[in-house]
Formats: sequence, C-alpha cells, structure tokens
Amino acid sequence: ASEALAHAVASCRDHLSQLTELKWQERSPCFSQSFVKLMQNLAGGAAPLLRLLEVVTHDDDDPDDDDDDLIVDNDPGGRADEGLHALAEGLSEGKLSGLEGLSLDCRSSHLSVSTLSALGGAVGSVSVPSLQKLELKWYDDGNDGLRGFSEGLGSGRLPCLRHLCLNVCCDEVEGCRAFGRVLSTQSDRFPSLRVLQLEWDHDNALLCLCEGISEGSLPQFLKVDLTLCEKEGAEERGDSSVSALAGGIRGGKIAGL
Repeated sequence: ASEALAHAVASCRDHLSQLTELKWQERSPCFSQSFVKLMQNLAGGAAPLLRLLEVVTHDDDDPDDDDDDLIVDNDPGGRADEGLHALAEGLSEGKLSGLEGLSLDCRSSHLSVSTLSALGGAVGSVSVPSLQKLELKWYDDGNDGLRGFSEGLGSGRLPCLRHLCLNVCCDEVEGCRAFGRVLSTQSDRFPSLRVLQLEWDHDNALLCLCEGISEGSLPQFLKVDLTLCEKEGAEERGDSSVSALAGGIRGGKIAGL
C-alpha cells in the first residue's frame, strides 16, 4: 500500500503547478515513501506558486518495524531524512522562491548531520526572499543546523521575515551562542522581524544563547516569547542558565520579553 501511494504521489507532479498551500502531517511510516516523492517533486520546481508549506515528519526508523524497505541504509532518519534533504536542495536552488510561510517539525525524526546542515543553510538563503513566517523544530546533535541557520539569518537574505519560531534541542551549544549573537548584534540584517518565539532547553543551551545575546541587545520593538524546557539531569546547569537569563533581563538585553 505504501509503495502504491508513493507511485501515485510521484505521478501527480504535473498537477502541482497551481498548488499554493501544502500541509503534510505524517503519523505512520506507511506514508514515508510518499513523503520522499512529494518533497522531490517540490524540490524539482513542480509547485512554483506554493506560498505555504507545513511539514510534520514521523520517525520511520522503528526497531520494531519489520518493513526494511522503509529504512534508508546509513541514514539516521530514514525516509524523513531523505525527503527533507531533497527539500533543502530545492530551497537552495530557488525552486520554492515564492514561499511566504514555512513550518518544519522534525522532532520525531533523527536527522543526519548533512541534512541538518543543508536545511539550516537553505532556510536562511537568498532563495526564499519573500519568507515572512518561519517555524523550525528539530533535534540537533551537533551545531550544524542552528549554526547554518544563524549564518543565513545574519547574511541579510530574509528581509521580509516577520515571525520566527524556533524549537531546537542542541547537545552542542556553540550554535546557540552564534544564534544569540546574530539576534543581538545583526538585527539590521532582518529588519522586518517583529515576533520571536523560542522553546529552549533549560541547560547549557540556554546559557550560551544568553551569552550570545549579551554581546549586544535585542531590538526594543521585537516581541519575545521564551518557553524553557527542563532537560533531565540538567539541574545544576539550569541554575547558571537562569542566572544568565536574569542578568540579560536586568541589563535590558531582552526588552521585549
């Protein structure tokens, strides 16, 4: 059934030219192959009028799943990783340049380093200049995704971005510091940004985010909504991170919080 659905999706390429909105929420591995085909179609320029893309992936790399065809060899996130890598390539090549809203929730998928790096760089690239609302949610075992996005954000290539929502769980924290630094010292590169929503781990990730922000300060007109997520075993680090956050608030670094 999953293969038949994938072929059906692949064959619909010629019918996507008038598509303006797409919302894909994956709840079962049986849709994984279809997701790959659909992302490949979008990355190939099959939907030039697409304005809104919302994607929620499902982690098909299930050790209890007997369908080996659903798993991509040497690929941490299986089909989800393959599909998102294709999407990242399409974004970088300008195949989705008309996007005004993009939401990617990949928290249920273990994405590879190469895909995270490609996604992070692509969503901050010049290839999506009309983007107004961006929502990113993923687990980043390293710095690649967040660091790549920070570089893109600081490059001035998202002049229309008004609303940024970020929920990135990082084991390595240099990307968090880089993101905070870009937000506080290069706000002239994203002049339209008015709403910043962050869900951040209550550990070293928050500490480094605050350290980065403290190198400058967030614009007073920027409305900031910060949700702290407690991470198991992070109590001691959480104390220092909250102290850093408190210092930033007292110092006027986050005026719109």
